Amino acid sequence: MDAVGEMEIQSSRMLRTETKMPADDRHDKGRPGATALEMDASGQLEMEALSNQSLHLDARLQAVANDLKPHTSTKDFLLRLSLCVPCSKFERFGHSSNDKGWVMCTDDLHDKGVVAAYSYGVSGPDAWGMDVASRYQIPLHEYAKDCIDPAKPGKTCEGCSVTFHTDCVTGARAPTVNLNFKSLQQNLQDNKHLKDSSILLKLDASGAEWEVFAEAPVETLQKFRQVAVKFSKVAHQEKHALYERAVRKLEESGFAVAFLRGSNFTKLSHLEEDGTLYNIPDDLEVTYMQLPSQGCSRDLKFKVPEDAPDVIRDVV
Repeated sequence: MDAVGEMEIQSSRMLRTETKMPADDRHDKGRPGATALEMDASGQLEMEALSNQSLHLDARLQAVANDLKPHTSTKDFLLRLSLCVPCSKFERFGHSSNDKGWVMCTDDLHDKGVVAAYSYGVSGPDAWGMDVASRYQIPLHEYAKDCIDPAKPGKTCEGCSVTFHTDCVTGARAPTVNLNFKSLQQNLQDNKHLKDSSILLKLDASGAEWEVFAEAPVETLQKFRQVAVKFSKVAHQEKHALYERAVRKLEESGFAVAFLRGSNFTKLSHLEEDGTLYNIPDDLEVTYMQLPSQGCSRDLKFKVPEDAPDVIRDVV
C-alpha cells in the first residue's frame, strides 16, 4: 500500500466518530426530533474527531521536521507548524455538503471584545462569514477572491451587518499601482478597526497568504483574535524560506497553532543519503490562537489512545 493510502486509512479510522451519523444530523441543530442530549453528543463526537485529526497531522509534520538536517528552511518552517494551544471546543463554521467549513476554537469568542470578522477569498456564498456574523452578532467584512471580476456573495444572514469589498488582499510591500489590491493594514485602517485582539480572520488568498503574513507589521496582525488560514503549495520547497518568514511573523505577533487539517498529500523529496521521501499536505488549513501567558501546552493528547498514528514517515 502506498503512503497516501496509509494516510487515508489513518484519517478514516480517526474520523470514524463523524461517520456514525449523517451529516445533516450532525450539523442541522434545528432538525425535527433532535434532543438536546443528541445534539450535545454529536457535537462532542465531532470535536474529538477534529482534535484527533489535527494531532495526527501534527505528529506527521513534526516527525518529518525532526528527521531533516538542521538549519534548513524546510525544517524551520515545519517546526513552526507544531500544535501549541489547547482548545476545549472546536467547531466548524461554514460547513455544508460542498464545503468542509473552517475550524475555529470557540473557547474565547463569546466575550464582547470581538467586534468584527474579516473574510478573504469570497467568491459566491460566504458560509463562514454568515455563520460567524449571525452567531456572534458582529459586523462582517467580505473581500473578493477575484477583484477583477468579483462574484457577489449572495444572500445575507438575517439581521447581519455585511459589507462586501471588491478589492483583494496582498502583501504590504506589493506595488500599489493597482487599487484593486490592498494590504491587511490598509483594510483595517479603512474600516477604523484599531483595537488589538478584536477581529476574527479567515484568509483564503490562493497563494498570496504567505506574502500577506510575511510582510504584515506585527501591530497589524495583533489586531486579530483568531486566524483561520488556508496555506497553499506547502510542499514547494523552493518557497520554504518565504513560508518560514510568514509563520514566524505570526509567532512574533503572539499567535500559535491550535488546529491543523491537510489535503492533497504529496511527496516532499530531499537529497538525503537514505533516499527518504516524505508525504506532507500541499494544502494546509491552520487555525491560530493567541499564545497563552504560560506558553505552549505539553499536554495535547489524543482523545482516544487507539487514534494515535501508526505511520508517520514513509520510506520508498
